[in-house]
Amino acid sequence: MNNYQENKFRKGTGGLIISTFGKVKLDLFFGIVLSLVGTFLDLLAPILLKRLIDEEISPKLGIVNMKSFIIIALLYLGAIFLSNLINYLKVLQLKVTSNKAAHILREDVYSHSLKLPLSYYDKTPVGKISSRVVSDIDQIKEIFFYGFATAFSSITFILGSIIYVMTQDVMAGLILCVPVPIMIVLIIIYNKNSARLHIAYRKGRSKITADLNENLNGVSLIRAFGVTDEAYDEFKESNDELFKTGVKIELFDSLFSWNLSEFLKILSTVFIVFVVGKGIIDKNPTMTVGFMLLLLRYNQTIYENITNTLRRMNILEKALGSAHHITELMDCPAEYEGKETLRDTLGNVEFKNVNFSYVEGNPVLKDISFYSPAGSKTAIVGDTGSGKSSIINLIFRFYNVDDGKILLDGKDIESFETKELRKHMSLVLQDPFIFKDTLRNNISLGYEYTDSEIVSALEKAGGSYMYSKLKKRLDTPLYGEGIGLSLGEKQIVTFARSILRNPKILVLDEATASIDTETEKYIQMGLKNLMKGRTSFIIAHRLSTIKNCDQIIVLEKGRILEVGTHRELLEKKGKYFELTEKAKES
Repeated sequence: MNNYQENKFRKGTGGLIISTFGKVKLDLFFGIVLSLVGTFLDLLAPILLKRLIDEEISPKLGIVNMKSFIIIALLYLGAIFLSNLINYLKVLQLKVTSNKAAHILREDVYSHSLKLPLSYYDKTPVGKISSRVVSDIDQIKEIFFYGFATAFSSITFILGSIIYVMTQDVMAGLILCVPVPIMIVLIIIYNKNSARLHIAYRKGRSKITADLNENLNGVSLIRAFGVTDEAYDEFKESNDELFKTGVKIELFDSLFSWNLSEFLKILSTVFIVFVVGKGIIDKNPTMTVGFMLLLLRYNQTIYENITNTLRRMNILEKALGSAHHITELMDCPAEYEGKETLRDTLGNVEFKNVNFSYVEGNPVLKDISFYSPAGSKTAIVGDTGSGKSSIINLIFRFYNVDDGKILLDGKDIESFETKELRKHMSLVLQDPFIFKDTLRNNISLGYEYTDSEIVSALEKAGGSYMYSKLKKRLDTPLYGEGIGLSLGEKQIVTFARSILRNPKILVLDEATASIDTETEKYIQMGLKNLMKGRTSFIIAHRLSTIKNCDQIIVLEKGRILEVGTHRELLEKKGKYFELTEKAKES
């Protein structure tokens, strides 16, 4: 990772984490307060033990003052009990806070992903986006838990213990200071090497998730073409790379998380015992027994905190890697939003000298101009790759034009809010999408409609026969991809969606291309009701379905080649005539 990428990584993740902190600041505040109280009690218990040994017990007299001894002993036991209780409450509070932070962040990320332009989805596998919303955010929440339960508590304890011991004995305080620079050096070394490995691991896991999602969705195709071995080999290669990166991470973590800090703790303990023991042998003790026990306890706890921090560093680094992924997604600009609200529209659509390209320098539409008055039917035909679907994408403003304008009732559609604009439009695709939900919700798509309105829309779409055979009527569950429904029945459901929505502009993108003959008569009835009184745009391979359109636009290589009615274009004997002849032959 070069310096630019490293700086960008740190800056981006920091901003994301800080903004998320702000959304759970009250919960986090309580967690911090509990951490401070718990740290205070952890510091207090050894101090009470020191007093108990050094002041309440005499080598010659035994217990000096029974009442004072009992009070200090009870305070010592109480401090230990309260310390455990507070630490339990701290862990509980920080776990709740981390889950709340993940909940909020997941909603933010999902909301942003829904606003991203389609060009982002063209370049990014859905599996990667799913990984960001689910697994990456699960990793990020560990920052809120381990970052405060381990790192924050450790730092406050180390500082508190050093400050107290310094006030009692400077030399002893310096002994406790030894681990601090060691810890800083270890963390710097760890961060420098671990960040690169964890980012590589996260990217590798995202790739596997994306490939797995794609291959499982296309498993029938993979089997049909007999390429299961090739699909497995591709997955195995990615999985092997992930395994190698994971092994490097574990080797690195194993070295830094326990061995070094544990070794240093033993050396430090031996040194403290040596200093005290030497003083006793020389009959010139520099520390009391109670102070030595306090020092040993503080020293042990400091190294335990260093060990715990280093053990958690791999979790925190994974979380930072995940935060980097989330930052990349959140930094992608949302779909351009216009400012004007579109309350109503007549449905007049005009393209004026429109040029468009998905990839800069590779135009797919060139100088497109046409006018479709309200209520008219416009068919768009042409060979594959001629630009038909691109025109549809621009009408819905899934993409923005490079040059020219698209006007709705004389106003540039880019001036309208996309949500308001699309309220007046409806799209029916060749491959109808059915959600895993009831028939009612598949037609209403979550909007509030009465059952009678939904049934009426279904009947107008040609679904009377289909509805009559469903035992649970609108409550009939439809499974993923509409399993159990024919392609024609699925399309009837999508027609009903559009009729219920009552759009002013309707787009049919190969909507009847794959319809079975059994349901075609119902589909044709549904189409007639669907297009009635609406500005309709129809892309169709079946030229017989567009004979009655008001105008037919013939595209070739991104340009308009011919425009006219069915009869006019046949008389020209041009490209449209050629397409109709090919259709007859097939």
